[in-house]
Amino acid sequence: MPDVDLPPPPSTQSFAFVSWVSSNGRRACPLATFGARDPGALTARLACAEPPRADQPELKNASELRGAIVLVVRGGCTFAHKARLLQRAGAVAMVLANNTREEPLAAFTMGESLEDLAENEDKDAQELTLPCVMMCLRDVRELFKKFPPSVKTGALKLEILPSEEAQVIAQECLRIQREQHDAKQAGRGWKAIKSTTSSIFKLLEPQASFSGKFVTCDPLLADKPLNNSEQLRGAVALLKRGSCSFPEKLERVQRAGAVAAIVGNDDSKDFDAAFVMSVDHIDAANATLPSVMVSRRVKQPTDFYLSAGGLSHSQN
Repeated sequence: MPDVDLPPPPSTQSFAFVSWVSSNGRRACPLATFGARDPGALTARLACAEPPRADQPELKNASELRGAIVLVVRGGCTFAHKARLLQRAGAVAMVLANNTREEPLAAFTMGESLEDLAENEDKDAQELTLPCVMMCLRDVRELFKKFPPSVKTGALKLEILPSEEAQVIAQECLRIQREQHDAKQAGRGWKAIKSTTSSIFKLLEPQASFSGKFVTCDPLLADKPLNNSEQLRGAVALLKRGSCSFPEKLERVQRAGAVAAIVGNDDSKDFDAAFVMSVDHIDAANATLPSVMVSRRVKQPTDFYLSAGGLSHSQN
């Protein structure tokens, strides 16, 4: 059963707080309706579940999770199923990583559906006693900067505070989080702010500009060796999303000598959809080519103008 529980209104949420060495303060994480909710604190080593979504009948690395605060990834099964697997393995807490790339600050209260509760009652399932929280994607990425999944020496502190105190601290944590996120996003786009005695002018300027002929990759998915590598040298390459990871596509185009890449989204339901390309648990260090994603609506008419050449690509 998928994790389809709807998030409750923010005013009804209970929060726990996660921190680590150099975390620059606490991270407010919604506390699940199941599991431990009483005030308390614990510090334990960080471990990652295998498989990452903990959506199988058993965990491959259950023996490594005893006594650990375990990170799992959202999706594939119910939240409670993940928590029960971790509790059975001896984990002391669950941190669920929200993987909504379009909303990097999103996190909500995990709960059990009525069907889950009825099924657990029929099977006399063990009561969940470990604290369970959801962490937004932005905070998960910050955590992985300090402790990548391959690092086995990470440690986390998880705190559950009295309700009123937790609400006050959570609101402050979330405010700071939003301000830092907005400032970082604004810094990517606004290069200069000029002020006069009468007004403030915000000048949106490209941080870099790349020009060249516009060439479609062959194959368009760039999921195999490129048949037109020579044509891509010095060009702005057009390719399509799908079949392989973004870094794999971009590395192929980069090796061919392209100066930039435009990735067309393949969403057949939402022709205006496009998002920031990113990956988790994949090494993207070699993909340094400037690249953007455009929606399917933008890509389709673009195909008709490829013969014109001389198009340019600016990176903001």
